[in-house]
Amino acid sequence: MNILAIETTGVTGSIAFLPESGSPLGRCLPQDQRSAESLLPAIEHLLAEGQIDRGAIDRIAVAVGPGSFTGLRVGVTCANILAWGLSCSGKKVDLVGVDTLQAMALGAAQRPLPNAPEGFVVSAGLDAQRREVTAREFLITPGAAIPLEPGFRLIGTEQWLCAPKERQVPDGRLFPLFLLGKAPARRPEIDGRFLPLPQVPLAVMVAKLGRDLPPSPRALRPVYSRLSAAEEKLAQKSARAES
Repeated sequence: MNILAIETTGVTGSIAFLPESGSPLGRCLPQDQRSAESLLPAIEHLLAEGQIDRGAIDRIAVAVGPGSFTGLRVGVTCANILAWGLSCSGKKVDLVGVDTLQAMALGAAQRPLPNAPEGFVVSAGLDAQRREVTAREFLITPGAAIPLEPGFRLIGTEQWLCAPKERQVPDGRLFPLFLLGKAPARRPEIDGRFLPLPQVPLAVMVAKLGRDLPPSPRALRPVYSRLSAAEEKLAQKSARAES
């Protein structure tokens, strides 16, 4: 299965092509352009660079969130359109959504810590603004990131930073817990708890996770951290009207 992966959940997005056999080809999107401008040209360039025909794509994996509102909409919409357009040529192209935080955690699983040979727990977190983060915990074993929670939590940044240094997993084992994300500036007391972010583009991890997930039967939708400001105002207005 040849997979094209799209990830536009943060400030700098990325794309990747994971062939059925061989090494993945991944690239970060230009930082001086919005993903809406750069995404499709970057995909065309990646395919041309790898001498990959569009007809070779079997599946499109896209990070569906959590992440930024605009970035998620761009990435998911592009994936939906590409899957539909490529399928119109007669070959069915699967579409699958991937959790952004699990992709981050899988990146950490590629480089297990030397002092935690049996594994460790990582709390992957993304800035959600308003002094909050979206976080989800994973058990990291060699080459795998196993979710310990059914979905992400929207919690205060300080609460996330003050997570316990150890976590007991469902089978009773106790593992060290590390944080994965952008470390706050000038916080030397917690710097040692942060794992280095993966050096490879996050879209590569999206592609690897997308290989084993069941395809979506319909168009994908972004998974936002919270309602948009406009939606929140509408909800408040509706609540006042009902009271």
